Amino acid sequence: MDSTIALPLVEKDVNQNHPHGQIIRSIRCMMGCNWVIKVRHTYRKGNSVADWLASYALLLENGVGEV
Repeated sequence: MDSTIALPLVEKDVNQNHPHGQIIRSIRCMMGCNWVIKVRHTYRKGNSVADWLASYALLLENGVGEV
């Protein structure tokens, strides 16, 4: 992820009334699955491929499709 603000939100519990609480809890739930997950900060420049893929997915119907 490229946000130093978002990183602590997914690493620690958030207030039930946090405006993004539901998505943060969903992320934490997925992190609790039997997967190997590492959450760390990376600068946007170093994450350009992921940024491009996320932007491209928004253009596709339902976020998926054939290229």
